[in-house]
Amino acid sequence: MPADVGPYEVVGDLRVPQCSTLVIEAGCYFDFQEYYTFIVDTSATLQAIGNVSDSIIFTASDTATGWYGLRFFSAADNCGLAYCRIEWGNIPFEDPQEPFADGAGVSVSNSNIALSNCVFSNNTTVAGVGGGIYTIDSDIHINECLLQNNWAGFGGGGIWCESSTAEIIGNKIIDNIAHYVLGGEYGAGIAVEYGEAIINDNFIVGNYSYRIGGGLYLSRASIMLHNNMIIYNRAWDGGAGLSAGDCPNMVARNNIIAFNECVFPNQYLRGGGAAIGRSDSLRFENNTIFGNIAAKGGGIYSGNDSSIFLLNNIIWGNISQMDTAQIYTTDSLLTVQYCCIQDGWPGEGNIDLDPLFVDPEGGDFHLRWDNFPIEDETKSPCIDAGSPWSPLDPDSTRADIGALSFDQHVGIDDEPPALPREIRLLQNYPNPFNSRTTIQYAMPEAGPVKIEVYDLLGRRVGAPVDEFKPAGYHRFVWDAGDLATGVYFYKIQAGDYTETKKIVLVK
Repeated sequence: MPADVGPYEVVGDLRVPQCSTLVIEAGCYFDFQEYYTFIVDTSATLQAIGNVSDSIIFTASDTATGWYGLRFFSAADNCGLAYCRIEWGNIPFEDPQEPFADGAGVSVSNSNIALSNCVFSNNTTVAGVGGGIYTIDSDIHINECLLQNNWAGFGGGGIWCESSTAEIIGNKIIDNIAHYVLGGEYGAGIAVEYGEAIINDNFIVGNYSYRIGGGLYLSRASIMLHNNMIIYNRAWDGGAGLSAGDCPNMVARNNIIAFNECVFPNQYLRGGGAAIGRSDSLRFENNTIFGNIAAKGGGIYSGNDSSIFLLNNIIWGNISQMDTAQIYTTDSLLTVQYCCIQDGWPGEGNIDLDPLFVDPEGGDFHLRWDNFPIEDETKSPCIDAGSPWSPLDPDSTRADIGALSFDQHVGIDDEPPALPREIRLLQNYPNPFNSRTTIQYAMPEAGPVKIEVYDLLGRRVGAPVDEFKPAGYHRFVWDAGDLATGVYFYKIQAGDYTETKKIVLVK
């Protein structure tokens, strides 16, 4: 389906028939005029592959009515969506018994599909699960996507995975909601039931569940949860950052779980950062859990016969409204070693000392050492204080405590000694950020350089650098000012070289 024929005004259901193939090229625009759907049938293939400058769009002419979403039923294994925008899918409250009530944006059943660099926004299933994406009995790969402002009645406002094998990597999952008028909501950002999931390198920010699992709800599944930012999520009952139950052998490593809040203060609201129940052999390693709020267990709540091992974690600055515990445990076996826990905790190698973050209120949880390499009071007590049998940090020193290790090759405020070999736009920190973030770039030779910041619609919202720069490594602090919460892009242009990275602003 070539791009130069569109836009397409869709006036009926679309279907890729059994054993057929449809290829949609970059730039196609599908405008659903009424409440129609797009079905990919048994053994059929859909390849909708846009590019960074020319997306494929699936939307509704009447956003109040919406359309019925993309639906894969036992499709062929080579289906894929890339650089697509899927918005205004809608499954209304008036028909809660509709057999396809799950997955307002994309619904995947008994299929193998890859979704990359797509945007899912404003999709709603009022009485189902999976506002942005729903998958059951499938193998799904969700990489580098944005899921924002999606809504699911019973859970998985952004993503719901059930009895599936899921790879969820490098996504931005922002401001999604799980809410149904009769209650029963699970997981506003990501919900996983049964099956197994790898959930790595995601920004899970500002999601709201009216029951449990503001950021994530994980149940009866095998989970790897690594290198995620889980911040500013809320839950009405518990597990504002994440809720995990019946998850054997789950490993949560190098996550930052911060500023999540259980919003209704009563004794049943548990686990501002994480609420764990009925899980065996669950491991929390090298996480930073800071500034979360709940009635009990501001940092972690553990109950219902769980067995949890905590190693090399920082659990600090969390608020328990009914007691002062950073960790609240009942009917659980909790082993804690080489952790930094405010007010202390028994166990080998544990400390109770201010971790000395760079700027915790601004979201920068790097460990400080202002006078590196001088051993003085500016050195965080968490540096080189992790378990001696843990893997060494990337700088080949003993493991630090917390999610972000201190680089003793360079030091966070020092210039690398050698000139860079190529122009590079380095990742900003913190990311997500609140108002201000540090952007870094490298110049192998002196020359003019321009850095500009754009919003999701491609509008330039800032140009913090436009000048001649010497060779070397450079950094500057960008202040987002009055810009709204959301995803932005910053781009470097130096000669013929350009590169773009994503940043997330959270206020």
